[in-house]
Amino acid sequence: MRTRFYQIVEQIDGTLDPTGLERRLVEKAPSTIADFQLQSYLGEGSFGKVYRAQHRSSGKVLAIKAIEMHEINEREIFHCVTLEQRILRLVDEEQCLFLVGLLGSFQTQNHICLALEYAEGGDLAAYVATGGLPLDRVR
Repeated sequence: MRTRFYQIVEQIDGTLDPTGLERRLVEKAPSTIADFQLQSYLGEGSFGKVYRAQHRSSGKVLAIKAIEMHEINEREIFHCVTLEQRILRLVDEEQCLFLVGLLGSFQTQNHICLALEYAEGGDLAAYVATGGLPLDRVR
């Protein structure tokens, strides 16, 4: 079943030059987990665990989302993960101010990893669930 969300992602994919975008991501993407110093565990989502990490050569702090490969064996879950990756690529390409972008992706023996921009301050969903943020904090 094609949802509206799926159709939007298809439209996004159609407007981008996937070859050029993929080339740019590969050029700046770290190739292995050894390129990072994992610093702390941040939390867990539907499809993986998220860690705060530092890129060894640049010193840049970022988030690593590690998804266990055995969890994405089902076609539907694999599809969701690929859609997430595409959206994160677009966020990075368009420099969206309200979402973190994908800096690169790579694979270990047991995980698919997404290297994401790091946003200090916690999980937005947790703030919303507890009544939101004070107005002076969001300014």
